[in-house]
Amino acid sequence: MSMPLLRSRERTGLFGLIAALAWAQLSSGAALWGPALLAVLCVWRSWSHAQPLARMVMLLVSVCLLNRVLLPGWQIWPLIMLLPILATSLVFWRRDRPRLLEVMRMGRVRARHVALGVLVGLISSGVLLLWMRWFAPDLRVQAGLMPAWPATALLAVILGFALLNSWMEEVMYRGMVQGSLIEAGLSLPIVLTVQAMAFSAAHYAGGVPNGLVGVGLTLWYGLALGGLRAWSGGLAAAFIAHVTTDVCIGTVLAFPMVRMEIMP
Repeated sequence: MSMPLLRSRERTGLFGLIAALAWAQLSSGAALWGPALLAVLCVWRSWSHAQPLARMVMLLVSVCLLNRVLLPGWQIWPLIMLLPILATSLVFWRRDRPRLLEVMRMGRVRARHVALGVLVGLISSGVLLLWMRWFAPDLRVQAGLMPAWPATALLAVILGFALLNSWMEEVMYRGMVQGSLIEAGLSLPIVLTVQAMAFSAAHYAGGVPNGLVGVGLTLWYGLALGGLRAWSGGLAAAFIAHVTTDVCIGTVLAFPMVRMEIMP
């Protein structure tokens, strides 16, 4: 089979897998068999000639879907992302450790990376607060994940939430998904758009922000994070932006008085 045809099949398989991942985020119950079957088809057609990062995404999506189908009681934060990332990491730690470390690499942290990351995080936090103010979303489920601890202890919880959630989402979407699309030779606009669409779909049901408006806002946020990843050459700038935003989210979820002030 010619190289152009192999590359075309790999790209088609990648698009199908990422579509299955996004589809699964929008589905529940028996409807999950749709994205599961799509993922099986893509893996079957593409595995033998896929490049390393494409295989990493194949394994990541497969574990995500198995988790959704077989372990419905485990669909809680952070297990919904942590289990697929850990399973994929364990396999590739033995098979291709350099590639695994590459998708998790923060890169050199320069002052301009920190500054732009913080700026993007502050802008996205402002947009997030406006969304809460204007749309008054029901965040009781998300807030219920926060413990009823004293304020000083909650500050540590908020920071831990922001660090872990940001790391998981950056590794999954800007590391593995975006990295596999770049390795497949796709243009940067396509790469950024596809990873951002998958990222935004994950926020539709239970994310912050959520709903159709939340998906739209998260799409732009994902584009910005993907751009930071491409510009800086590592995850650091996107990670800093993500942590900044998640500290804002964690503060709103942890303190009822803050939510009442924003959403009277």
